[in-house]
Amino acid sequence: MDKNKILEDYIGNDMKKIRKICKKIISKTNVPDGYLEEYYDKAVDVLMESMNTYDESRNCKFSTYFYGNLVRRTGTWIRDRMRFKRCNLETDSKGKIKRDENGNPIVIPDMSINMQIEPDEDYTLENSIASDFNLEKEIGLYTNESDERVEEFLGGLPNLHRKFLELKMEGASHQDILDKLHINDWKYNDILAKIKINEGLSVFYRDSFIEDFKMEDKKMQETVMEIGVAEEYRMDKYSLSSLLKKKKNGDINCKYILQRKAFQWKTEEVNRYLARILSGLPIPEMVICDKDNENTKKSTSYLIDGLQRLSYAESFKGDKITITKNGAERHLIQYKKYEIDENGNRVFDEDGNPIFEYEVFDIIGKKYRDLPDDLKDRFKEFNINVTRFFHCTDQQIADHIRDYNNHSAMNKEQSGMTKISPLTGAKIKAISENNRFFDNCGKFTKANVIKGKIDRAVAEAMMLVFFKDNWKSDLGKNYKFVDENATDANFETINSYLNRLECAIGDENKELDNILTVSTIPLWLGVYHEFAKYGIEDNRFVDFLTEYNSTLKFKEVDGVSMESFKLTHDTKRKVTVLNKIELLIKLMKEYLHIKEDEENLVEVGENNVIDNASSDQNALEFIKENVKEDVIDEDIELYKIQLDDWTVEVDNSSKLLEPENMNSLLAVVAYSFETNIDLEIPEWMVSFFNRNSTYIKDQKENYTYMVNDIGEFLRNKYELVG
Repeated sequence: MDKNKILEDYIGNDMKKIRKICKKIISKTNVPDGYLEEYYDKAVDVLMESMNTYDESRNCKFSTYFYGNLVRRTGTWIRDRMRFKRCNLETDSKGKIKRDENGNPIVIPDMSINMQIEPDEDYTLENSIASDFNLEKEIGLYTNESDERVEEFLGGLPNLHRKFLELKMEGASHQDILDKLHINDWKYNDILAKIKINEGLSVFYRDSFIEDFKMEDKKMQETVMEIGVAEEYRMDKYSLSSLLKKKKNGDINCKYILQRKAFQWKTEEVNRYLARILSGLPIPEMVICDKDNENTKKSTSYLIDGLQRLSYAESFKGDKITITKNGAERHLIQYKKYEIDENGNRVFDEDGNPIFEYEVFDIIGKKYRDLPDDLKDRFKEFNINVTRFFHCTDQQIADHIRDYNNHSAMNKEQSGMTKISPLTGAKIKAISENNRFFDNCGKFTKANVIKGKIDRAVAEAMMLVFFKDNWKSDLGKNYKFVDENATDANFETINSYLNRLECAIGDENKELDNILTVSTIPLWLGVYHEFAKYGIEDNRFVDFLTEYNSTLKFKEVDGVSMESFKLTHDTKRKVTVLNKIELLIKLMKEYLHIKEDEENLVEVGENNVIDNASSDQNALEFIKENVKEDVIDEDIELYKIQLDDWTVEVDNSSKLLEPENMNSLLAVVAYSFETNIDLEIPEWMVSFFNRNSTYIKDQKENYTYMVNDIGEFLRNKYELVG
């Protein structure tokens, strides 16, 4: 690498080239012109650093390497410089604006941020000013090593969330953020709430965990001793048989006044619990509180946590429960069948070990009496951890009941995810947690994320897009069907649809948030699946959504409107769901003037037809406008050769290869060369062609969609690998 040539190229001619690059980057920000010269200096520093760290063996052009470094460093530079925006009005100790004798506000004169405070010290005003917005404080972080981590955190955020925090750190007011991001107060608070639960926050805690652990480890024994003395408790193990005996004999009282009654579980929960015990797997601990009686000087032992577990075990041992299939996934139980002599004693080998064989017993349809003796013994001897508190008052017992029951049971969504394979669960999570649609579009709350509602939306969307005839009102059955039938291509298509919609909706259509929710997005994706067949620009689907939100939801087709479905009580019934999709598709086709002739070809209204003849000259101009300015005719020929090579493995009858789509395809090739990801494109292209049967006629929009899809494809690929 010739460093002198690089310096001459970038800094020569009055820094023409580096200034051009800087203006391109800074034009996308709100940095005032007064900061530009300082930013040019920063760019030169980054250039020098890039020359020293550039590795020619990495198959990356220096220009690309430098540009990427400058973009990343720009965010940090803007944060460090723009965080100092302040109101320049003088205030008193109570925050009130001071005024002069004429009643005018007193203005604080401007001064350089680099002004020295002490003449003999290298310490400027810049060093002494703190930001109005402190990311660590705002989202509950406290660390002294956060500068680089803040940058890392911001880089991993969805676009809208990142813009939100960048504006906050620049000192933007609450109202400024609402105006610039086109959001309301609800969305403002929701973004902040989602940031607080973002898993990326873990980068701030990596080092602190070790020290915290050391501190806790140092004080653990002392702390435990203090609690033990104060509460007087003991932890023991009891066999299930002994606990049942204590319950029967009255040594354990199961009728404390604040305790709920026994037999609260569903059949599914009972079967799963009994199967777990017979499999020898642990169950949660039980808790006993001993209450002293002042009059009799005796104590009563109350079971305050574990009543359901003990009651169902007792009922099963009494042959009152038959294990059924629902919930008993672990129904084939392996056990040791010991060899017994004529006297009923075990037979031993020459080394004194009992002789046995492994047997498998199916517990479906069985009562306790039907179990082999060895499984009966396993049931009776099953060990349970028991915590016992002594000398408890009624208030202390009430506190313990509240503490041990201070949790939420799994909801339908969370429970449904446990019924599918980890692989399918990972595919659902890859979309629900990583697709930016759920961050940048619609009304998806923090609670939706935590409670698994978005997972459910993805699974139901899969059903309504690909398997709507198999739809079930039971969520668990839908999860199971997806688990058994959905392909990788199906998941990729759902992800692709969401990406396209996010791109089309953008930041300007916030009025659609109210109709894009966890309950409606599966329906809309079912409708979009039909829309995607016709090769119409995605912005037309957004036009339809906008009109639907305004008028079409009230429009009747064959005497039925979408509003009339609000009177339907069972909204998840198959007939209800499918009728909704059918009505929405009819409304969409009517609004977009979509008609199908006898040959099943599409006729689209005049306003939707875009002529994109792809001559070489046309492709040259298209790539100049959207990818790189200095492209030449020879580059176009190279892109064509490369495209032919990359499409060998795809369906050559695909509409995507029509001449009208060549501009965007060639632009993708150019983009891959410019970003040094060309080695990844053949694999992406096979995936993309499998997921898409047509293209957006607006080639610029189609190119943008494909570039976004590449980013999503690579992000998912390397997250799975890593």
